[in-house]
Amino acid sequence: MKVLLINPPARRLAGIRNVYFPIGLGYLAASLEKAGFSAGLYNAENPKEELKELISGKYAALTSEYEKYSKALKDDSHFVWKEIRHTIQKFQPDAVCIRAATSNINCVQKIADIAKEYSKEFNKNGDNECDIIIGGPHATLAPGEALKYQNFDFVVRNEGEVTIVELCRLLEKGKSQVNKKNLEKINGLSFKDVKKTIKITHNKQRDFVKDINTLPFPARQLSLYPELYSKNDWGCIVGGRGCPFNCGFCSANLQWGRMLRLRSVDNVLEEIKLVIEKYGSNEFFFWDDTFTANRQRTMELCRSLLNEKIRISWSCTTRVNVIDDELLSLMKKAGCNRIDIGVESGSERMLKLINKRINLNQVETAVKQINKHRIMCNAFFMIGFPGLPVNIHTLSWLRSLRQDS
Repeated sequence: MKVLLINPPARRLAGIRNVYFPIGLGYLAASLEKAGFSAGLYNAENPKEELKELISGKYAALTSEYEKYSKALKDDSHFVWKEIRHTIQKFQPDAVCIRAATSNINCVQKIADIAKEYSKEFNKNGDNECDIIIGGPHATLAPGEALKYQNFDFVVRNEGEVTIVELCRLLEKGKSQVNKKNLEKINGLSFKDVKKTIKITHNKQRDFVKDINTLPFPARQLSLYPELYSKNDWGCIVGGRGCPFNCGFCSANLQWGRMLRLRSVDNVLEEIKLVIEKYGSNEFFFWDDTFTANRQRTMELCRSLLNEKIRISWSCTTRVNVIDDELLSLMKKAGCNRIDIGVESGSERMLKLINKRINLNQVETAVKQINKHRIMCNAFFMIGFPGLPVNIHTLSWLRSLRQDS
């Protein structure tokens, strides 16, 4: 059975450059390969024809270029859709698995339509219809809403490594075995009645993987069009899953759970060494939601990088209340050159309403500490929270913070 995993081209359709290895799909592809399936990983965000025409992938461009995205979404003759059709036809998948975020769900629907068109073209009798599986944050948080779309067949909720293997094993047995009774045995799965009625079944939640060291490394080697990546695009690492915090706007704890599950330092270093050796990467990004949530483990990782003389540059995302001078000093020595922090708002009132559990004094202290150690500091802000109109207070606070630091 052949399974094609697709990362949708949302920003690419808007003309925004956004090249990276989709590590979540990489884990799924690795699990499928380990189970004996033929898997391919297609990152449709990677530019193929239009490399020189794309603008930098800054967040501000997402709003300014939305009209371009909307127009491309409706244009069946757009070269990106042609590329997707060609890729699906060439790979000839029995199932297509697509990562779905709320911001790109229209794009995911379009890919599902294309895959179903392929299925009808190459399977005239309809016995081997291509199954469409979606996962990711939107699918996890709104599986019922997602499955109302006619060309979505299954939703894999939360962590998908085990669920997708069990589902594909069932699909491989043939149409006669894909019935409600058998589908209900797969935890973490949501599905429609096989007759395509509106009736939707949500199976029992699957337990999170307790020991994530047992997961195979992301299958970078299964990427289609690997020549489109630079050597450092491969340097994405997930050191742990889960976030112990509970910010009101964030889906992380719903997707991965609040219990922090960390890979061992040796396991992380093994993957880093593998990526360096195979792809020549010397820049890495840790995709953990809160990289320094466990201070002791972060320091252990940094010391191990230094002791083993692994000379790389790396960046991470964390919170302002889980860093300090000693930790930042060690991170800098170990190669950290950028830290992204979640600030979200310059309003103390709003920070309380969204349960961020930080204050602006902590933000200012953290930024000054990061700058002190000559680490680049990026901050995430969100505009448009319910109950707070966009005002000048956040902007003026940002200006003063920039001047002070």
